[in-house]
Amino acid sequence: MCTLLVVDDESLERQAIRQIIKREELPMEVVGEAASGDVAVELAETLKPDVVLLDIRMPGLNGIEVMKRLRGFLPDCRIIILTAFDEFQYAREAVQWGAFNYLLKPVRPSELVRVLVTAAEQVREEKQQRAEAERLRQQAKMQAQQAAPLLRLNLFAESVQVNPSGVLVSMERSLLEKIRCGERQEAQTGLKALLDEALERWDSLEMVKTYLVELLILLSRSAMEGGAQLDRLSLSDRERIEGLLACRSKEDCRAWTETTLESLFDSMVDNRSSANRRLINRACEFINANCQRNLSLEEVARSAHLSPYYFSRIFKTEKGCNFVDFLTNARMEKAKKLLTDTDYNLIQIASQVGYQDSSYFCRVFRKETGMTPNRYRKEMRRGGGPQAMTK
Repeated sequence: MCTLLVVDDESLERQAIRQIIKREELPMEVVGEAASGDVAVELAETLKPDVVLLDIRMPGLNGIEVMKRLRGFLPDCRIIILTAFDEFQYAREAVQWGAFNYLLKPVRPSELVRVLVTAAEQVREEKQQRAEAERLRQQAKMQAQQAAPLLRLNLFAESVQVNPSGVLVSMERSLLEKIRCGERQEAQTGLKALLDEALERWDSLEMVKTYLVELLILLSRSAMEGGAQLDRLSLSDRERIEGLLACRSKEDCRAWTETTLESLFDSMVDNRSSANRRLINRACEFINANCQRNLSLEEVARSAHLSPYYFSRIFKTEKGCNFVDFLTNARMEKAKKLLTDTDYNLIQIASQVGYQDSSYFCRVFRKETGMTPNRYRKEMRRGGGPQAMTK
């Protein structure tokens, strides 16, 4: 279960947060509370919480100083900032130090629940990924041990070496790089040339099989580096080796190798699609949490550890719109919420959704919603909802 440290100098606030978590049955456990920044740092070092809910202004160390210290020994911890509007500049600095999200006081329970659930879900996913990675490392070790006898398939003479020549090594390197980069057609061409060379090199069918077992391990490793799932490869490799051992001719071996390459690419494509979806979803969460800043495509791509070009391409594929349109929509949704739930003026709201020019904000809002911000606020507060919500 996700663990949470609550840091707020007001006892009633801490108690209310506990009650909300209990009432909503959130997937997290409050493992500690702190009423000051100094105590928060001490508890965090001992408890190592997954999430910290941190008031920005407290006795002793303020929230920013606490964040800076926590980043030194809890780099992956999700830190959620609690701030009042007049402390908004602190919130901006907190975001620069990697705050997961921030909430404006007084915090609405529904908003607190939404942010905590998102943080808990990310923590759960990361823990699962770490556990899965460890399981797959162990599985890979076992697989290597099981494959070792097959790598010694030299049935005819121990003196015969299967080590490929310099020509084969060069061709292998080129092939493996194409697999890692996901270049299916180029890899197919490279494999055909490699097989032509290898099948001509050895007369013995068993020597060909021995070489192809070694090649399979190299191909699988490159496919993993290209995004394939190790567990899928591990389950299939034993069956693939059995299929290779059943081959009765060199042409059977060629067909087996070509089929194996196709299977590896299919695994890479399937897993890349899933991985891209996760990356883009996290990028969207980053945008929603930071839409008050002057976000750029480059910064969001960097947060997802992708190049701007590749990020832009997969973002549009996954979301059906480009980055600028998504960012604008995120800002407008936040503006609607502020117009409905607060009494902030248009200058304040524009600032909180990333627009320094309130006039420009009003023009964008009208373009996106079909009405001015003031009219939207009046319509929502009349209880009937806006009458025009399309462009």
